[in-house]
Amino acid sequence: MTRIFRAAAILAALLGLAACSAKATGAPPDAGASASGSIDADTFAGLGGSEPSTNAGLHKASPSASAKAASVSLPLRATFYYPWYPENFANNGSHYTPSAGQYNGDDAKVVDRQIADMQYAGLQAGIASWWGAGKREDRRFAVLLKEAERLHFAWTVYYENEGFGDPSSATLAADLAYLGKYTSSPAFLHVNGRPVIFAYGDGTDGCSMVDRWKAANTAGFYVVLKVFGGYRDCRNQPDGWHQYAPGGGLDVQNGYSAVCSPGFWKNDTGTPLLARDPQRFRRDATTVATSKASFQLVTTYNEWGEGTSVESTTDWPSASGHGVYVDILHEVFTAHPR
Repeated sequence: MTRIFRAAAILAALLGLAACSAKATGAPPDAGASASGSIDADTFAGLGGSEPSTNAGLHKASPSASAKAASVSLPLRATFYYPWYPENFANNGSHYTPSAGQYNGDDAKVVDRQIADMQYAGLQAGIASWWGAGKREDRRFAVLLKEAERLHFAWTVYYENEGFGDPSSATLAADLAYLGKYTSSPAFLHVNGRPVIFAYGDGTDGCSMVDRWKAANTAGFYVVLKVFGGYRDCRNQPDGWHQYAPGGGLDVQNGYSAVCSPGFWKNDTGTPLLARDPQRFRRDATTVATSKASFQLVTTYNEWGEGTSVESTTDWPSASGHGVYVDILHEVFTAHPR
């Protein structure tokens, strides 16, 4: 299943409010079925040193950490990743065909190739779509971590259910406790010694969302929430903010995040909301790379249903084998180091 195309979000993005969010149609992708140390800084190009100061407020206690845990330094460059293939290739799941074909996310060789691809792009981490304990994406997250431990890459999760309702603090706390089983992995993304989690959101969110996450976060996660109107005015503040609005192309939340997207063409629409243009993407990626934002993000690595992927396809191959858009990220992020 691919993500719901929210009309209100599109309108907001077109108005410059950058709230064009797309989510899975109707129900989570795996609705019928049924994450700590961090990556070693010495094995990670560009890591180490001290952290810039960040907003406090969403943690009550520091999480226990593995003896081998080390934090990734900010700024961080990462991309959103979707572990719901090959299932979501079915039923005309995309306008595009990946160069690797309809690959299987259970295959460690596929994951290895994708991690190498993201590293070539200049990314330090992936943010994997997560829909709950025991779901398909949860089971595949273990594969992502296992391979990343060997390849010196980092992963965290994208907490999707926040975008489809208002999970109670008790529910959030239970999910954070469950994710604790992954956070001792040296491949689970940490910042300031704390495991990182990103959370989606919807058009009705307000400061009460922040309050729920603060109450729930007794485990000490580094929480990065999705922006909403007036988010800077909330009494409680998370550790970071981000936007997920690939239909808008480029979004900069000053002091927090900068995000770029190569395009947006949902599988069930006849024309793209955001047409592909490598030169526009290069300009946007350069804006991200020079933004000084703590989180420099790409939407997305492989959301094929919405047509926002930078992963190589038969439509944009390249001599490097990584595809035109990954090549652009490689060139831009190399020219503008973190």
